Amino acid sequence: VKMRAPMGDLLSWQRVNHFPEAKQLTRKDLLKRHMVRHQIMHGSNSRVAHLFCCLPTTFVLPKEGPVFTEAFHKAAYGVECSVTQPKGLNLWIVKPVGQSRGRGIKLVRSARQLADSPGGFGTPDDSLVVQRYVTNPMMVQGYKFDLRLYVLVTSFTPLEAWLCQEGFARFATAPFTLDEAQLENRHMHLTNSSVQKSRVERGEVPDFLKKAHPAGGSKLSLTALQRLLELQQVDWSVLWEKIVEVVLACLFVVQDAIPSNPNAFELFGFDVLIDDHGCVWVLEVNSSPSFSLDTPLDRSIKPRMIRDAVAIVDPLPFDRAALQEVLAARTANKPRAARPGPRFMAGSAADER
Repeated sequence: VKMRAPMGDLLSWQRVNHFPEAKQLTRKDLLKRHMVRHQIMHGSNSRVAHLFCCLPTTFVLPKEGPVFTEAFHKAAYGVECSVTQPKGLNLWIVKPVGQSRGRGIKLVRSARQLADSPGGFGTPDDSLVVQRYVTNPMMVQGYKFDLRLYVLVTSFTPLEAWLCQEGFARFATAPFTLDEAQLENRHMHLTNSSVQKSRVERGEVPDFLKKAHPAGGSKLSLTALQRLLELQQVDWSVLWEKIVEVVLACLFVVQDAIPSNPNAFELFGFDVLIDDHGCVWVLEVNSSPSFSLDTPLDRSIKPRMIRDAVAIVDPLPFDRAALQEVLAARTANKPRAARPGPRFMAGSAADER
C-alpha cells in the first residue's frame, strides 16, 4: 500500500522524495499531451519548436485510435511521421501506459496485427501508447543501446533541476537487424536490463560488455560509452548538449501541471535514444527508478549518485525536542467535534422528567 505524505502538515526541515502529480511527467500519455500543447502554443516556426518534438510520433489508444489508423496508412504510402523508416517498412512499438521493465511491449507491422494481439487497441481503463519505431538507432559494434539518465528535481516552480553526468548505456545483447523474422526478438529490440538478464547470465553478450570494468551485465557507464563512441568519431559534447535540451524540454512542458511544494524533491530516470543522425529521442521518464545494486557497475555509480542527490537536497538540521513541542501543540490545538446540546425531543424519557 502506497503511503500518501501529508504535504500540508510538513515542517520546514522535512523532505519527501516525490512530487504530487509527478505522473504528468512519468505517464507516457500525459507527457505526450503536454508536448502537443506546447507544439501548438509555440508554433512550428519558433526557434524552440524542435525541442517539443523529442518524442517519436505518439498516439494514445483507444482514444486516438482513428487518428493512429490514418497516420499508419499514410506512413505505409510514404507520408512519413517524425521518424523516417526505410521504404516498405512501417514499424510501430506498443507500450502499456503504466508498465515498466519492458513488460507488455511489442512491435507491430500492421493495424490488423495490433487489433488481433492481446489487449488489441487498449481499453479506457487500460490505455496503450503506440509510437513510431526508431529503425536507425546509433549503435556500438552493431548493437543497439539507449541511455538511462538521472535527473534530480528540487522545484518545478521555479524550475530547478540537476542532470547527473554519470549514468548507464543499456545495450541489447543480440546484433541489431530489421529482418522481419527477428522483429519479435526482444533481446535485439529492447534494452531493458530485466529483458536482457537471461542472456547475461548465459554469457551471451558482446565482447565489449564482457571486457568492461567494473562489470555491468548489459550496461556500460556513460564514461565508457563516451570512449567507445569517440572511436566511431562521434562528438560526445555535441550529443550531451542535445540531451540537456530534451531533458529541459520535458521538465518545462509539465512545469505548470505539477504543483509547487517546498518540501518535495524527486529523482527521475530518463530513458533516451540517439539515432544515427545524432537526434535525441525521449522514450519515457521513470518515477522511482531502480536503485538495486545487482552488478559491480551499479555499486560504483548508484551510491555516489544518491549521495550527491542528498547533498543537494541538504535538508535543514532540526531539534528533536522542538519537533516534539510543535507536534504536541498541533495535537492540543486540533478542534474537537462539538457535542450536541439539549434539543427538543432529544435524549431519553428519563432526561425529560
